[in-house]
Amino acid sequence: MKERKSIFKRIGYLLMIVTLTIVAFLAPKVLEKEVSAAVDRTVPTLQTVTIKSDNNNQKFAKLGDTVTLSITASEDTKTPIVTIVGETLAVVEDVYPSTYKATYKVVEGTLEGEVLFHITYTDDAGNAGIPVTATTDSSKVMVDKTRPVIDPVSVVPINTKNALTWEAPITTARDNMHEDISNDIVVTYFKADAITAINLTEARIELETGINVVVKYNVNDEAGNVATEISATFTAIDNTSPVLELEGYQGFDWSNILRIKLEVEDISSWTPPTLKATDNIDGDISDDVVVRYFDVTERDKLVPDLAAARTKLIEKGIVGLEYNVSDAAGNIAFANIDFFTDYTPPVTDDIPPVLELEGYQGFDWSNILRIELEVEDISSWTPPVLKATDNTDGDISDNVVVRYFDVTERDKLLTDLAAARTKLIEKGIVGLEYNVSDAAGNTAFANIDFFTDYTPPTPVTDNIPPVIELEGYEGFDWHNILRIELEIEDIASWTPPTLKATDNIDGDVSDNIEVRYFDVVGGNLLTDLAVARTELKEKGIVGLEYNVSDAAGNIAFANIDFFTDYTPPAIVVAGATVTTEDAATWTAPLATVTDNINPDFTVEGQYYKADGLTEIELATAREELVAGRNVIVKYVSDLPGNVATEVFATFEALDTTAPKIALVEDATVDTKVVSNWTAPETTANDNKDGNLTENITIKYFNADDETIELTNLAAARRELTAGRSVVVKYNVSDAAGNSAKEVSATFRTRDITAPIITSVGKTKFRIYTITANENIREYSIDNGKTWIKVTTPRDNVRISFGKYGSYQIIVKDVAGNESKMKTVTYSRPKNIWWQWRVWK
Repeated sequence: MKERKSIFKRIGYLLMIVTLTIVAFLAPKVLEKEVSAAVDRTVPTLQTVTIKSDNNNQKFAKLGDTVTLSITASEDTKTPIVTIVGETLAVVEDVYPSTYKATYKVVEGTLEGEVLFHITYTDDAGNAGIPVTATTDSSKVMVDKTRPVIDPVSVVPINTKNALTWEAPITTARDNMHEDISNDIVVTYFKADAITAINLTEARIELETGINVVVKYNVNDEAGNVATEISATFTAIDNTSPVLELEGYQGFDWSNILRIKLEVEDISSWTPPTLKATDNIDGDISDDVVVRYFDVTERDKLVPDLAAARTKLIEKGIVGLEYNVSDAAGNIAFANIDFFTDYTPPVTDDIPPVLELEGYQGFDWSNILRIELEVEDISSWTPPVLKATDNTDGDISDNVVVRYFDVTERDKLLTDLAAARTKLIEKGIVGLEYNVSDAAGNTAFANIDFFTDYTPPTPVTDNIPPVIELEGYEGFDWHNILRIELEIEDIASWTPPTLKATDNIDGDVSDNIEVRYFDVVGGNLLTDLAVARTELKEKGIVGLEYNVSDAAGNIAFANIDFFTDYTPPAIVVAGATVTTEDAATWTAPLATVTDNINPDFTVEGQYYKADGLTEIELATAREELVAGRNVIVKYVSDLPGNVATEVFATFEALDTTAPKIALVEDATVDTKVVSNWTAPETTANDNKDGNLTENITIKYFNADDETIELTNLAAARRELTAGRSVVVKYNVSDAAGNSAKEVSATFRTRDITAPIITSVGKTKFRIYTITANENIREYSIDNGKTWIKVTTPRDNVRISFGKYGSYQIIVKDVAGNESKMKTVTYSRPKNIWWQWRVWK
C-alpha cells in the first residue's frame, strides 16, 4: 500500500508540475492581453511642426507681426505647452483633434534673429513626448526689427550742357541681416518742390532748362522694414551756349563756316540775314545777336559797317560775317558766314623752284657739287648756266643769280668772275652759289666748288700749355703748391728763382713768364719784391705765382710758398659719449685745424672699430654704437707742407636702449588643466646684451585690480580654479639698467574638455541609465536632433525608449561641451524571459 501511495504521490507531483508548466505558458498571454488593454504606454510624437509669419515674406517678422507655429500630433494630446523666443509663453489653441496653433506677436523687447521655440506635450494617459525645438519641414522665421540704412549721396552741381545724359548718382544701403541691399534701392525724381513726381527724362529736361531737381532714395529689407528716406537736391548750373539758327539752314554745324553765294547785281541792296538765337534758360534772345563784318582774305581785319562790306564784296568778291550772342549766364555762341560772288580764292604756292645743271640731273643740292678744272682753262673759264623751273611760274632761268666766294673762307664773297679766276690761280679752289626765287618768294639754292689739283693745308690745333720747370724740382706737379723754406738771415737778399718754360710749338718761352707776389695769410696781391721780403719778415711766409702763355693762348701756372720757421698745424677734437638711441643718426664732429700761417679750418674724420685698426664706413660706425660698442675716429690734416700730427678721438657708446620682450597673447585656460598650468614663456633681446630670456621676471596679478599682486604661481592657479581671471606681467632689464616695456597677458578659465559617457545600462523595462565622468546638463538621442535639458545637472540621467531599435546618445556638460556619440540598441527580449518577467 505504501508503494502504491508512493506511486500515486509521484504521479500527483508529476501532474502538478505539468499543470504548472501549462499555466506558465498560457497565463502570460492572457495577462499580456489584459495589461495591453488596460495600460497605454505609447509615447506620443509630433508628426508636423511648421512656423510662418503673417508678414508679406513669411520667413521674416517685423515689429507688430504675428508668428504662428502649427503642430500636428500622432494622437490626441493635452494642449501642448509652447515657449517662443526664450521664456515667452505662446498663446496655444486647439484647431481640431491632434492639431494645435501657437501664436506670438513681435514686440519691442523681442530679440532679433531666428525665432526659437520649445514644445512639451503629454497624451491623455500621461505619456510625455520628446520635447521638440525644430520644425519638420525646416521652415524658419527671422525677427528683424531694424530699419536698413541708406548712405548719404554725394551731391554735385549739374551743368545744363550735360543734363540730357545725367542720372542720379548711385548710393549704397546696408541692413543688419541682409547686409548689402543696394540693388533694392528705389530712386524717385521730383521737381524742385520735392512733391511733384517726375520721371528721369522729365528730370533731365528740368535740369537742362536750369531748374533744380530733388531725388529721393528709399529701400525696404526682406522683412518690410523701411529705411529713413534720403533726399538730395541737384542744382542746375547753366553752361549751355545759346543756339543760333538761320532759316533754311536748320541744324547747320556753326563750328564750320557757312558759305552763301550772292548774285553780283544784288550786292548794292544786300543786307545780312537775321539769325534766330534761342537759349535753354533765357528763351528767345535774338535781339542780343551782334554782327561783325571782316575781310575774308585778311581774317583779322574788321570791316566797319554794311557799306564797307558791300564795297569789299565788289572789290574781292567775298566778305565774312560773324554773329555772336551771349545768354544771361555768359555762355557765348558764334556763327560765321562767308558771302561771295563768283570768286576763286588764290592758290597758295609754297613749293620752291627746281635748279638743274646739264649732266647732273637729279643732284641733291643740299650737298655741294665739286667740279675739277684743268689749270690751263682757268683764264677762259666761265661759270655754267643752271636751268630753273617753277611749278607755278614755269621756266625762270633768267632769274638765277650767281655769287662767288672764297672756299677757304666761306663767308668771304668775291666781287666778280675775274676775282674768282684769280682765287682759282692762288688757292686752286673757288665756290659758286646759285639762287633763284619764284613769284611767291620761294627760294632755291645750289652750291658748286670748282677746283684744280689742290690740297688745302691741314690746320694744326694747339691746345697744349707750356711746361714750367725749376732747377732741382724737375717733374714737380705744379697743381700742388711747392713750399721752400728760407733761412731768416737770407730774407734781405732773397730774390725769386727763375723758372724755365718750354712749349711744344713755340719752344722756349721762358722770357714770357710773369711773376706775382701775394700774401698767403690774407690772400692779397703784393706790389713788388720789397713788399714780399717785408711779408716774409712779418708773417714768415709769402707766395709766388708764375704764369706763362704760348702763342695759341694756352696758359701754365706754378705756385711756390717761401717760408721761415714754419710751425706744423694742430688738430683739435674732443671725444664724447653717444647714446645708443641717438647712434642711428650720429655723425662724428668736425675737427678744427689751427695753424700759425694759414687760417683755421675743419676736417672730417675716418671711422674705425674700437680696436683702432679696422677701418669702417659711417653706417657701420653707427651700427657699432647702436650695439653698445665704442668707435674711434681718426683726424688727419690735408694742409700741404708741414703735416699735422694725426689725432684719434674715442666715442663711447652709452647703452640707453631698453630690451624688448616678445608679446604674449591673452588666452583661455582649460579648467581641467588648471592644476598643471604655468604662464607661457616668451623671449627678450637687447641691442648690447643679446638674449635676455633667462632674466625675464614673471609676476601674477588680480585681473580686477592689477595693483594686487598674487604671491606665486600656486596662488594664480587657485584664482583660475575659482573661475577668476589672472594677469601675468613680464619684465626684464639689461646690464645698463634699461628696463624693457612691460608685457602683460590676461588668462581666463573655461571648460573646453568634452565629457565622456562612461556607461549606458538598463535599469528596468525600457529604462536606461546614462553615466558620464562629469555632470550632464543636456542629453540628446537620435543623432542630436533634439536636446533635452536636465533640471539639475548630475553625472547620470535616465532615458525611456518608446520602441525597439538603435539609438544614438550624446551628452553635454555644464560648459556646453559635447561628448562623442554612443550607440545603444534596445531589442525585444527572448520569449521565455519575457513571459517569466510578466508572470513574475
